[in-house]
Amino acid sequence: MQDRLHRPHVAPLELSDLVAEVQGTLHIGGRESTEIDSRLLITGITHSSSEVVHGDVFAGLPGRRLHGASFASAAADQGAVAVLTDEEGRVEAEKSRLPVVVVPNPRSALGPASALIYGNPGERIALAGVTGTNGKTTVTAMLVAALTAAGKATGAIGTLGVTFGGKYISGVRTTPEAPDIQAILALMSEEGISSAVMEVSSIAVSEHRVDGLVFDVMGFTNLTQDHLDYHHDMESYFAAKAQMFGPERSRCSVICVDDEWGQRLAAQVGEVSASHGHQVVTVSASGSPADWRITHQGMAAHITGPDEVTIEMRLPMPGAVNAANTAVALAMAVHLGVAPGTAAGAIGQVRVPGRCEIIEAPQAPLVIVDYAHTPDAISRMVHLAREAVTGRVVIVLGAGGDRDQSKRPLMGAAASMGDHVVVTDDNPRDEDPAAIRAAVIAGVTGPVDVEDIADRATAIRHAIAIASERDVVLVLGKGHETGQQIGVQILPFDDREIARAALAEERT
Repeated sequence: MQDRLHRPHVAPLELSDLVAEVQGTLHIGGRESTEIDSRLLITGITHSSSEVVHGDVFAGLPGRRLHGASFASAAADQGAVAVLTDEEGRVEAEKSRLPVVVVPNPRSALGPASALIYGNPGERIALAGVTGTNGKTTVTAMLVAALTAAGKATGAIGTLGVTFGGKYISGVRTTPEAPDIQAILALMSEEGISSAVMEVSSIAVSEHRVDGLVFDVMGFTNLTQDHLDYHHDMESYFAAKAQMFGPERSRCSVICVDDEWGQRLAAQVGEVSASHGHQVVTVSASGSPADWRITHQGMAAHITGPDEVTIEMRLPMPGAVNAANTAVALAMAVHLGVAPGTAAGAIGQVRVPGRCEIIEAPQAPLVIVDYAHTPDAISRMVHLAREAVTGRVVIVLGAGGDRDQSKRPLMGAAASMGDHVVVTDDNPRDEDPAAIRAAVIAGVTGPVDVEDIADRATAIRHAIAIASERDVVLVLGKGHETGQQIGVQILPFDDREIARAALAEERT
């Protein structure tokens, strides 16, 4: 595993080419200038002064507390050769004595600038994007499996990190910053990767991280409440997602129409696509009219598609949500040239860490660990659990600190569909953990039993201890994560390891 990205090999770029690409104005020595030293060559770009290497452009971005341009002198000491910033940051940037390229919005210029510097790698790779509130990681894994089975060397960028050519780079964001995305794609191209699948978050779209890319196919899973601390309302949240669909950002849209947002998106994109050569493909797992339709009973699924395609396959994970994810991944794979049967066979074998991950032991309750951390995702997991067992549904969940507070009681309300709810800490970050738990508990209604157990490991052990062989224990919220953030500390913690240990203890 790597924690940092190696830089790709690039052809040095003249500063004048960058100025022209971003339509900026150049300032040298405190004055606007049109004279650019042709010997000044660029070989990289970053917005982090600590990651600058010789030949980089340093992007000084406006921040909530500090303007990034205040770090320009530190970037110069590291070997930066120029600064990209806005008028507000220009004076601070000029203290570095480097040439300063001024643009109205440096964040929106960062994507195209990075693409240019790294040789537009997105044009050399078949690029697929997946967006939606839930299912991005699962669909990404399914699509990577389908492309790989078809003999296409494929990389992935998302919540689980970056993978390509046997390499793994851990990640902290679903969608990295624009310079990192372009550098990763350039590295993939160097390694002979022909296809890449990327999770695209709404925040990443709003912050211009995927600017400078045109996706060959973009998939939409669903839209439910999340990130309203950032977007403020569902309309703004939807608008951010919708930006990725249409001829300017993607060549084909694959849209699940099982919720009102998907239906609205398909109609909206369809209105502008026909005259621009943009294809819209719809999928459904709920019986809605669509190009691709999937029905399932248990783990067995039946799929019908365009051109009289009919497929019988095994779902990789149970539940309606995973049937919908399967349909999205299959339709995207077929658009990228994978035979339907090949795609279905590969998708049926996928296992995604922390996504509906089953932890089994003899004579013990079924334990399922999942990343579900929105009201809709919790509701879907409870429905799935009801299908899987005849006994009770015992739920362990919490809510993350420093995130959308309005969804906490809604998460509790969704958990009320279970029989016993243990509310615990998730990643409290800088908030009072007890206050977070209280907000979740406030939403729990009905006859369901509810307990407040702060320590997450204790909560998981307790839930497993009170469950019978006929029951299912849903451990929700953290999924694949291997740490728990309390304040500024990230302590080692893995729901799956705790569950396995608890199951072993119950058998002794």
